[in-house]
Amino acid sequence: MIWILTKKPIFLFCFFLVACSSPSSSTSSEEWRIGLQKHLLALPAEKLVYLEGFLYDLFALLAEKMQMQLRLVEGNKPELLAELDQGEMQAVVAFSRFHASPDEEYALSSPLIDLGTYLVLRVSGHAVPSDLSDQLVGYATQRDRRLLLGAYPRAILRSYDSYRALLLALVAGEIDAVAVQKVVASGYINEFYPGELRFLSSPLEEDPLCLLLEEKSAQKLLPKFNDALSSISSSQYAHLEEKWGLTLR
Repeated sequence: MIWILTKKPIFLFCFFLVACSSPSSSTSSEEWRIGLQKHLLALPAEKLVYLEGFLYDLFALLAEKMQMQLRLVEGNKPELLAELDQGEMQAVVAFSRFHASPDEEYALSSPLIDLGTYLVLRVSGHAVPSDLSDQLVGYATQRDRRLLLGAYPRAILRSYDSYRALLLALVAGEIDAVAVQKVVASGYINEFYPGELRFLSSPLEEDPLCLLLEEKSAQKLLPKFNDALSSISSSQYAHLEEKWGLTLR
């Protein structure tokens, strides 16, 4: 069986199971229930960036490769982790940084997507020094401020109350660079400033989303999932990211 995904204008997702009746096709009744934390879908640029659509499409592709059913179940983190601990769920989509403690009895898959923070610069304009010495650099969250202080101690930091105000100030030439989550910035740039801004190639900090599994089941489940994930080509990833506004067009 395979998942078919249809997108409605209000971005409600409907799923149908379709039986593959061809004698030559191989099907599997095996199913994984995978928790998807609701707060992960509430990105600041939620009307421009659709992480939810990307993840549903990605798991539909993985289900085909694994020849099994991957059912995403949206919920809140405590309830999803409780179901994972009770064996009612095979995995939960989570940030790797929240589960880095060696004391936790969890294992992580290979990254699904990186939601890291990058520096954004104007495409045209004066060159900025690599250490951003004496350059005005904007940020919108305290986490981004801490990253900038650690990476560019000689930069002059300026706070903004929203990502849109932050990027508008950069386009207007009021500041020289900004630190922002790449997928969020992509949504705003694609919509309002196409061709005017660019990312530095290396992130200030990587922030990958992974599958979180109980350690005791990871040895059996993870290899199959990671193999399927690694078989997705870079062009397939790029297509999904562009489709859902997670990268610059």
